[in-house]
Amino acid sequence: MFATTYVRDIEAAGAFYELLGFRQHMSGRADTSAWTVMQCGELSVLLAYTRPPLEIPPLPLLFYFYYEDLEALVGRLGAADVPVTRTGHPPHALGGEVKVLDPDGNTVLLGQRDRSAS
Repeated sequence: MFATTYVRDIEAAGAFYELLGFRQHMSGRADTSAWTVMQCGELSVLLAYTRPPLEIPPLPLLFYFYYEDLEALVGRLGAADVPVTRTGHPPHALGGEVKVLDPDGNTVLLGQRDRSAS
């Protein structure tokens, strides 16, 4: 099963998901469409593009991903000038949670289940 999202710019979306630790697994392209499957461990995200682009409003929560080391990820995002909003340490993310926007303006939440040992 693939989680799927339509994007306006497949290259920008792919670069964003690479920052989150995903790698391109397979892709395809035609005159009016393109797609790429990005994988991170056992997770797969299908990015789909059509021309003309679909008019889809930004979603208040597109994906929620957990990470073992949220601070390292936040550092990578900051180095790439991706704005990060810290949202605290909710019960489901005792190691912290942050909010980022993908290139299409959709919210992606990133959390760490357990507190860091340090």
